[in-house]
Amino acid sequence: MSRPCRVCGAPMGKWVETCPSCGEFNKVKLPFYGWVIGGLLVLLLMLLLGDPGAIVTVVDKIIHQPPLAAQSSN
Repeated sequence: MSRPCRVCGAPMGKWVETCPSCGEFNKVKLPFYGWVIGGLLVLLLMLLLGDPGAIVTVVDKIIHQPPLAAQSSN
């Protein structure tokens, strides 16, 4: 599968960034789902390699925060 060069229109590889014909730089665009998959992989690694007890503690503190009105009256 190939794509055309933005400057000269010569065919070039899908993941090649420099045109073999004119030498112009053509940035490869990452599809939108690439960012989603990358984010999910980072989240999965954080959960697998992180301390599950610390994650549960932080989430528990966030969920069980008192309302703002109760915080300001103390």
